[in-house]
Amino acid sequence: MHGGVFCLIRTLPLLDVLDSPIKAAVEDVVEGSLSGSPVPDAVLIALDDYRQACGELGDVYHPVYLQSSVASVAILVSEARWPRYYPKPRSPYLAAESVWQRFDASLAKAQGVPAVSLSDSAFAQEERSWQEADRQAMVSAETDPSALTRHLGLLRGRFEATRSALAELVAEFGWTPAGPCGGSCDWPTCRAERSECVRYRPFQQTLAGELRRRQGAEPKKWYVQVWHRHHAPDEPYETVSEIDADGHELRKVAYFDDEHAEWADTSGGIGHLVLSGQPVPPLVELAARDDCWAEEITRQHFEEWWAKAQADPRRSFLPE
Repeated sequence: MHGGVFCLIRTLPLLDVLDSPIKAAVEDVVEGSLSGSPVPDAVLIALDDYRQACGELGDVYHPVYLQSSVASVAILVSEARWPRYYPKPRSPYLAAESVWQRFDASLAKAQGVPAVSLSDSAFAQEERSWQEADRQAMVSAETDPSALTRHLGLLRGRFEATRSALAELVAEFGWTPAGPCGGSCDWPTCRAERSECVRYRPFQQTLAGELRRRQGAEPKKWYVQVWHRHHAPDEPYETVSEIDADGHELRKVAYFDDEHAEWADTSGGIGHLVLSGQPVPPLVELAARDDCWAEEITRQHFEEWWAKAQADPRRSFLPE
């Protein structure tokens, strides 16, 4: 059993109040961890899809942002392979504490006071205290297996009281049940059936994408942006590429220090740029290299860069 499961249990009253679309998946992770059973791929896919859909949301006061953080904790507790290109927290304990820090920030904002003024009444402080109790229970269980059962019963016995307290605060915040896109979102229906979904990004180099391929899904094209940390004057400092299902480059744009761009595709190109003759490594391998920094991008972003490079390859692409 992963000790972080206790942190996850403490988020369940909040997910229940929010009528969260990831509540069932989080409960599955909890039950899997407690029973020692592997978490089904479908559960991890649901959690990672939600994270991806919330990826561009920068409002830390938004309840969707908080739920995305809970999804991250759940994936960590599941002990799934966490790709290195994700911003991996050092532990689910710190990640869980950050969930309640964000809740405290929302509480302080609603009450018009600095978050520091919440002091010992803050939920993050309470989470830290509970985590110490978690550790003590884990240690006691080495000689008294019933210690974990008692600790688990204590946590579950608090559910209704905690839910009631959180419900009042959530109402004060003005939070309402919503998917990643807001109140009109029917997550996950919009991800599967609506082309106009404003948040879902169909990335392939993700935990969810990897699990889908493991289940037999066909590999798809993907797009990558690479910053080259060490490059010669005649080499690009940045490239964006379209990669086919077999890992080969189909199109590529390169940006150089003298403020010009070159492009290449399977038919030719502008400048000396050529497509690589070798398959592009998966993003997780690119991200592990010391000579570059890589990030998966959307097709829309790639097409914008591609069109600009073809229209005027001599224009400046450096940040203004």
